[in-house]
Amino acid sequence: ALGLALSLSVLWGGNPVAVKAGLEDCPPLRLGWMRFVLGGLIVLAAAAFRRQSLRVERHEWAALIGLGCLFASQLAFMNIGQNHTSAGHAAVIMSAYPLWTSVLAHFLVPGDRLTRPRVLGAIVAYSGVVVVFITSLRGEGGTLLGDGLLVVSSLLLGGRQIVLSRSAQGIAVEKLLLAQAGVGTLSFLAASALFETD
Repeated sequence: ALGLALSLSVLWGGNPVAVKAGLEDCPPLRLGWMRFVLGGLIVLAAAAFRRQSLRVERHEWAALIGLGCLFASQLAFMNIGQNHTSAGHAAVIMSAYPLWTSVLAHFLVPGDRLTRPRVLGAIVAYSGVVVVFITSLRGEGGTLLGDGLLVVSSLLLGGRQIVLSRSAQGIAVEKLLLAQAGVGTLSFLAASALFETD
């Protein structure tokens, strides 16, 4: 379990670097829909291997579309924000999403309260984001616009974790992942065609 957690942390830490590298050759929205297509194909393959039914029940549609819209919004802020700041700034700001999850859970999840130690921990952790913003104001490594967009993305990601966790109680994980990939692909493909040039 420890090895898996460390591996996932390394992959998560490399995500902003990989996105920043991809942005060298591709505008943000186009990069997004291409990633969603690849991710969706992997989820489809995993669902086929596990023989998981992907039939969407009537009561699941609203949750799946809502989650997909939240996902697309969060990734749009992330990709566009990363296009305007450094990979290092993106890694620090996006790593703050568990803090947003804790704060939002206090208001949205019954029984999940912010205790004094959790509040103190959140204040200490948020100080790292404040340091990043101070360096942006000085023009060191990022821009205020890019960092601001990433803060919104981090906040949305924290909220998405709560929605995803609650939705996974009654909807198969493969359906949740495919809904995000599907809504993300369609919305990013349309926005890319309208706003991005070759």
